[in-house]
Amino acid sequence: MSLPITNHDPGFRITRASHVVLTVRDLAASRQFYEKVIGLILTAEEGGALYFRGVEEACHHSLVLRKGEGAACARLGLRVFQDEDLDRLKAFFEAHGCRAAWAEVPHQGRTLHATDPAGTPLEFCATMPVEPRMITKFTPPCRRLGVAARSLPGPDARSAQGVRVLHRGRLSAQRVYRAG
Repeated sequence: MSLPITNHDPGFRITRASHVVLTVRDLAASRQFYEKVIGLILTAEEGGALYFRGVEEACHHSLVLRKGEGAACARLGLRVFQDEDLDRLKAFFEAHGCRAAWAEVPHQGRTLHATDPAGTPLEFCATMPVEPRMITKFTPPCRRLGVAARSLPGPDARSAQGVRVLHRGRLSAQRVYRAG
């Protein structure tokens, strides 16, 4: 099987994967997972949708969660270089018999919804609001939970043990246990 020939000038310029839109059954549980477990930054919560981004990202969102009947990928988002590329993309999809329509999408510039020949729902935009990068303000999630036991000084030094619990490099608790 031979490889298809690459078209180096399709008439439009897709610059990168931009975002994904997922539908979820439980928006609150999904928020907890993506914010607390995965460590994404919640940029906005509005209209039954949550907008997340990574700590190094400057764009408004890279993950959108919307309440739905089931868990599914609603759209794959791709970024184009300029708004003019959106016009060329629309013409390209229509010329190939694929659906393409303009859509009003919060926190994005002009947006094109299209479906590729395999039925994948796509979303193209050229601009998105810029947010401050959070990497310099970010406290990383707990990487290690350290527990150390040591003898405490004092009259009962032989029978007392202290346990210090370290969380994120800081002493978060100290307990004293006495034997007998």
